[in-house]
Amino acid sequence: MKKLKLIGGFSFLICIATFTACKNQSSQQIQNDSSTDIDYLEEPTHQHPIMEERVNIELNNGNKWQVNESMKPFVEASQKLVNAYLATQDNNYKNLADLLVSNDESMISSCTMTGKSHDELHKWLNPHLALVNKLQNANSEQEAKDIVKELQQSFDTYNQYFQ
Repeated sequence: MKKLKLIGGFSFLICIATFTACKNQSSQQIQNDSSTDIDYLEEPTHQHPIMEERVNIELNNGNKWQVNESMKPFVEASQKLVNAYLATQDNNYKNLADLLVSNDESMISSCTMTGKSHDELHKWLNPHLALVNKLQNANSEQEAKDIVKELQQSFDTYNQYFQ
Protein backbone atom coordinates (compact mmCIF):
# COMPACT_ATOMS: atom_id res chain seq x y z
CA MET A 1 0.00 0.00 0.00
CA LYS A 2 2.86 2.39 0.85
CA LYS A 3 4.41 1.52 -2.50
CA LEU A 4 1.14 2.41 -4.27
CA LYS A 5 0.92 5.77 -2.44
CA LEU A 6 4.56 6.49 -3.30
CA ILE A 7 3.97 5.70 -7.00
CA GLY A 8 0.76 7.76 -6.96
CA GLY A 9 2.55 10.69 -5.33
CA PHE A 10 5.42 10.44 -7.78
CA SER A 11 2.99 10.32 -10.72
CA PHE A 12 1.20 13.36 -9.32
CA LEU A 13 4.51 15.28 -9.11
CA ILE A 14 5.38 14.33 -12.69
CA CYS A 15 1.95 15.55 -13.86
CA ILE A 16 2.39 18.85 -12.00
CA ALA A 17 5.91 19.31 -13.41
CA THR A 18 4.73 18.52 -16.94
CA PHE A 19 1.74 20.85 -16.65
CA THR A 20 3.92 23.64 -15.28
CA ALA A 21 6.52 23.18 -18.03
CA CYS A 22 3.86 23.18 -20.76
CA LYS A 23 2.14 26.19 -19.21
CA ASN A 24 5.43 28.10 -19.05
CA GLN A 25 6.24 27.17 -22.63
CA SER A 26 2.75 28.19 -23.73
CA SER A 27 3.04 31.49 -21.86
CA GLN A 28 6.39 32.15 -23.47
CA GLN A 29 4.97 31.19 -26.88
CA ILE A 30 1.99 33.48 -26.35
CA GLN A 31 4.23 36.34 -25.26
CA ASN A 32 6.41 35.86 -28.33
CA ASP A 33 3.49 35.42 -30.72
CA SER A 34 1.12 38.04 -29.32
CA SER A 35 3.30 40.99 -30.14
CA THR A 36 0.48 42.90 -31.77
CA ASP A 37 2.19 46.26 -31.53
CA ILE A 38 4.81 46.07 -34.22
CA ASP A 39 7.87 48.03 -33.39
CA TYR A 40 9.01 48.81 -36.89
CA LEU A 41 12.61 48.66 -35.86
CA GLU A 42 12.26 45.05 -34.73
CA GLU A 43 10.14 42.64 -36.70
CA PRO A 44 8.48 40.18 -34.30
CA THR A 45 7.71 37.21 -36.55
CA HIS A 46 10.93 37.06 -38.50
CA GLN A 47 14.50 36.97 -37.37
CA HIS A 48 15.68 39.82 -39.56
CA PRO A 49 16.24 43.27 -38.11
CA ILE A 50 14.42 46.03 -39.90
CA MET A 51 16.72 48.38 -41.72
CA GLU A 52 15.73 51.85 -42.79
CA GLU A 53 18.13 52.06 -45.72
CA ARG A 54 17.01 50.76 -49.07
CA VAL A 55 18.76 47.74 -50.49
CA ASN A 56 18.72 46.93 -54.20
CA ILE A 57 16.06 44.34 -54.89
CA GLU A 58 16.89 41.75 -57.53
CA LEU A 59 14.42 40.28 -59.99
CA ASN A 60 13.93 36.53 -60.27
CA ASN A 61 15.87 35.92 -63.51
CA GLY A 62 14.20 38.98 -65.01
CA ASN A 63 10.77 38.12 -63.59
CA LYS A 64 8.86 39.37 -60.58
CA TRP A 65 9.03 37.35 -57.39
CA GLN A 66 5.92 35.43 -56.36
CA VAL A 67 4.47 36.57 -53.02
CA ASN A 68 2.43 34.13 -51.00
CA GLU A 69 -1.29 34.51 -51.70
CA SER A 70 -2.27 35.10 -48.08
CA MET A 71 -0.05 38.20 -47.89
CA LYS A 72 -1.22 39.91 -51.07
CA PRO A 73 -4.59 41.23 -49.81
CA PHE A 74 -2.89 43.14 -47.00
CA VAL A 75 -0.34 44.74 -49.33
CA GLU A 76 -3.09 45.67 -51.80
CA ALA A 77 -5.32 47.08 -49.05
CA SER A 78 -2.48 49.22 -47.72
CA GLN A 79 -1.69 50.51 -51.19
CA LYS A 80 -5.34 51.47 -51.69
CA LEU A 81 -5.36 53.28 -48.33
CA VAL A 82 -2.29 55.32 -49.31
CA ASN A 83 -3.69 56.15 -52.75
CA ALA A 84 -7.07 57.17 -51.28
CA TYR A 85 -5.36 59.30 -48.65
CA LEU A 86 -3.45 61.18 -51.33
CA ALA A 87 -6.43 61.47 -53.68
CA THR A 88 -8.77 62.87 -51.03
CA GLN A 89 -6.09 65.05 -49.46
CA ASP A 90 -7.02 63.58 -46.10
CA ASN A 91 -5.29 65.09 -43.07
CA ASN A 92 -5.85 62.27 -40.58
CA TYR A 93 -2.43 60.69 -40.99
CA LYS A 94 -2.55 59.08 -37.54
CA ASN A 95 -5.59 57.07 -38.63
CA LEU A 96 -3.82 56.09 -41.85
CA ALA A 97 -0.78 54.98 -39.86
CA ASP A 98 -2.95 52.87 -37.56
CA LEU A 99 -4.63 51.18 -40.54
CA LEU A 100 -1.27 50.52 -42.19
CA VAL A 101 0.12 49.03 -38.98
CA SER A 102 -2.88 46.71 -38.75
CA ASN A 103 -2.42 45.56 -42.35
CA ASP A 104 1.32 45.13 -41.85
CA GLU A 105 0.76 43.00 -38.74
CA SER A 106 -1.65 40.78 -40.66
CA MET A 107 0.67 40.57 -43.65
CA ILE A 108 3.66 39.61 -41.53
CA SER A 109 1.74 37.03 -39.53
CA SER A 110 0.54 35.39 -42.76
CA CYS A 111 4.03 35.06 -44.23
CA THR A 112 5.13 31.54 -45.05
CA MET A 113 7.70 32.53 -47.65
CA THR A 114 11.22 31.13 -47.55
CA GLY A 115 14.35 31.29 -49.63
CA LYS A 116 15.41 33.97 -52.08
CA SER A 117 11.89 35.35 -52.65
CA HIS A 118 11.56 35.89 -48.89
CA ASP A 119 14.94 37.59 -48.73
CA GLU A 120 14.10 39.89 -51.64
CA LEU A 121 10.72 40.74 -50.11
CA HIS A 122 12.48 41.84 -46.94
CA LYS A 123 14.57 44.24 -48.98
CA TRP A 124 11.29 46.00 -49.75
CA LEU A 125 9.50 45.32 -46.48
CA ASN A 126 12.13 46.60 -44.07
CA PRO A 127 12.27 50.16 -45.47
CA HIS A 128 8.49 50.10 -45.93
CA LEU A 129 7.93 49.30 -42.24
CA ALA A 130 10.37 52.05 -41.30
CA LEU A 131 8.27 54.52 -43.35
CA VAL A 132 5.10 53.44 -41.57
CA ASN A 133 6.91 53.95 -38.28
CA LYS A 134 7.93 57.45 -39.41
CA LEU A 135 4.31 58.18 -40.31
CA GLN A 136 3.17 57.08 -36.87
CA ASN A 137 5.63 59.53 -35.35
CA ALA A 138 5.11 62.44 -37.74
CA ASN A 139 4.76 65.81 -36.06
CA SER A 140 2.92 67.73 -38.75
CA GLU A 141 0.57 67.28 -41.68
CA GLN A 142 3.29 68.36 -44.10
CA GLU A 143 5.77 65.85 -42.72
CA ALA A 144 3.06 63.17 -42.96
CA LYS A 145 2.24 64.09 -46.58
CA ASP A 146 5.89 63.73 -47.52
CA ILE A 147 6.06 60.32 -45.83
CA VAL A 148 2.83 59.19 -47.51
CA LYS A 149 4.35 60.09 -50.88
CA GLU A 150 7.35 57.94 -49.97
CA LEU A 151 4.96 55.13 -49.05
CA GLN A 152 3.33 55.46 -52.46
CA GLN A 153 6.79 55.12 -54.04
CA SER A 154 7.39 52.10 -51.82
CA PHE A 155 4.31 50.41 -53.27
CA ASP A 156 5.50 51.29 -56.78
CA THR A 157 8.74 49.48 -55.94
CA TYR A 158 6.79 46.51 -54.58
CA ASN A 159 4.78 46.30 -57.81
CA GLN A 160 7.96 46.49 -59.88
CA TYR A 161 9.55 43.45 -58.19
CA PHE A 162 6.71 41.32 -56.79
CA GLN A 163 3.50 39.71 -58.01
